[in-house]
Amino acid sequence: MWLFPLKRKSDVFETFKQFVTMAERQFSTKLKTVQTDWGGEFRNLSSFFAQIGIIHRLSCPHTSEQNGIVERRHRHVVETGLTLLAQSHVPQRFWHYAFETAVYLINRMPSRANSTISPFEHVFKRKPDYSFLRVFGCLCFPHLRSYNSNKMDFRSTPCTFLGYDTSHHGYRCFDHSSDRLYIARHVRFHETTFPFSPTPTSPSSSSPPSDTYISSYPTDSLPIPNHHLTTPPTTEPPVHTYSRKSTTHHQPAFDRYKQPPPQSNPSTSQQPPTVPSPPPQSPPKNPTPTQTPHIPTPPEPSPHTNPSPPPQSHPNTSQQPPPEPSQHSNPSPSQPTNQPQNQPPPLPPQQQNYPQNQPPSDEIQPNPILPTRQRPAHLRPNPKQTNPYNPSSYHTAVPSSTIEPTNFTNANKDPHWRQAMLDEYSALIRNGTWSLVPPVPNTNVVDCKWVYKLKRDQHGAIKRYKARLVAKGFHQQPGIDYTETFSPVVKSTTIRVVLSLAVTNHWHLRQLDVQNAFLHGDLKETVYLKQPPGFTDPHYPNHVCLLHKSLYGLKQAPRAWFERLSFALAALGFTGSKTDPSLFIYSSHGTLLYMLVYVDDIILTGNNNQAISHVVQRLSQSFAIQDMGSLSYFLGIEVVRQGSDTKLNLVLIKCMAHVGLSQFQITYMATQTFY
Repeated sequence: MWLFPLKRKSDVFETFKQFVTMAERQFSTKLKTVQTDWGGEFRNLSSFFAQIGIIHRLSCPHTSEQNGIVERRHRHVVETGLTLLAQSHVPQRFWHYAFETAVYLINRMPSRANSTISPFEHVFKRKPDYSFLRVFGCLCFPHLRSYNSNKMDFRSTPCTFLGYDTSHHGYRCFDHSSDRLYIARHVRFHETTFPFSPTPTSPSSSSPPSDTYISSYPTDSLPIPNHHLTTPPTTEPPVHTYSRKSTTHHQPAFDRYKQPPPQSNPSTSQQPPTVPSPPPQSPPKNPTPTQTPHIPTPPEPSPHTNPSPPPQSHPNTSQQPPPEPSQHSNPSPSQPTNQPQNQPPPLPPQQQNYPQNQPPSDEIQPNPILPTRQRPAHLRPNPKQTNPYNPSSYHTAVPSSTIEPTNFTNANKDPHWRQAMLDEYSALIRNGTWSLVPPVPNTNVVDCKWVYKLKRDQHGAIKRYKARLVAKGFHQQPGIDYTETFSPVVKSTTIRVVLSLAVTNHWHLRQLDVQNAFLHGDLKETVYLKQPPGFTDPHYPNHVCLLHKSLYGLKQAPRAWFERLSFALAALGFTGSKTDPSLFIYSSHGTLLYMLVYVDDIILTGNNNQAISHVVQRLSQSFAIQDMGSLSYFLGIEVVRQGSDTKLNLVLIKCMAHVGLSQFQITYMATQTFY
């Protein structure tokens, strides 16, 4: 796609003649047909088209849809250009630079219409150089030594990056102080600082600048490489410039970048304060294990022991009393230990700055409250993981088996979580989720991790230990291993309306749970995944998983699962609601059924219990359905059946714990109902 900013409509004739000559020469082809909307700027081209044999096709008056392709491209360019201007706060008088940059980026973005390759690669048969890309409108410093008349002049000046100049293969750098546009090859960028922003970020707080040296050779890989390690060329071409008059009084904040930062006095910075602050009570971090243990599929592995870190010496060790032992738990040798038993807590930062041969000031008084060694973070009780119906459990020790581990190393020490991982891995293998293949060069391989969750009932008791393999979807690249995403969630209004209808009409509420719901979705894109932690194939340790089914964490996983479920429900006669895509309705011959879908949780109700049982049976043939029976708890709403009556209770236990009311006793009192 080419873009030619024009000042007048009369310039279309000469510009189009030049474009035809360039296209025929560069691509060895002839332009045969041109379609326009018969605007005034195109009428002068009729004689030119007739002279060289080009067919001029016209769209009907006031029928822009006949030019749908160019209208869509025009919208794409305009929206992308306005986004660049808005993000960088560049004034609209520079709109043509933003739109040219938008076209430059669009030509280099992978497109699904071109088999996930960019238009640039489709036309020129080589991959574009993505290391050349920079943030539009950011602060930049071009190398301007050749413009200096005096050796004492600065070799650069703060400018604003306004895109790429394809004719010179360089960057456009606008100097607002002189109203001049430089086209430079050697530029330093501050890509988090925008000079036209009302409150620009200080260079000291932003990311370090990047040295950019333009290479005329294309890269071999599509992912963006590290442009900070490229080698500068030995020669420097002349810098071309031209100037433009300013048409606005908007002044960017350049002055703060021209002033050097104040120098700090070394003697002042090392002077200790009079009274130090008390030592922080932050919990120590867990030691990092040296290696990840392996879980073979048939046998059960032995627990892994984390090595303890070596003791740290401190000059004031003799002045600190030994820490008090923990009163909550006594870790066994197999459990990780964060600090040695006789190691004192770290000193405050103020005391650490003193030299070893200089004691603190006499004005410093000893702190009567000595910090004690705290329990590791994964062994401390978490109010979110305790029984919400027992307020006293928030202040007592919690067994390790009732705590959700945060990493594979800790989970591997508990037999419950080991079995949960084995069950999940076996389900993935039975479902044919992937196949091991050798790694393909220059392809994106998505990482994965284990996530652990305790499944509890309405009383807070543990029902099941759930381990789930989750892909790190943030490693995916748009247009490469995913294109479209969609994650529907049932609306709270829909839930209340359907449950109210069921209670009013005395309908039976049936609850279903789809086991490994996302694994039922079929992938349309090619996605490679690293082997799960602890389940690396000993015969093919370097192979990767070629996914055939969707997996939790993938960008397109919710959409793939929803498409599969919608197709199965449509075969049973259900239709999706127009107001809520997560509501499916069946209405035929006096039978009315409503189905609520919340990811893998399904609520089914209606006026025909036999039809409900038939639907559950049919769904069980396509998916791994767990029939939970009558609905008892769903998204914070407790359903209580008393004879022929059904009552809905809003459970506020988690809300009470969030606002700090969990220590109070719960008292049930009768309330008057009106239904």
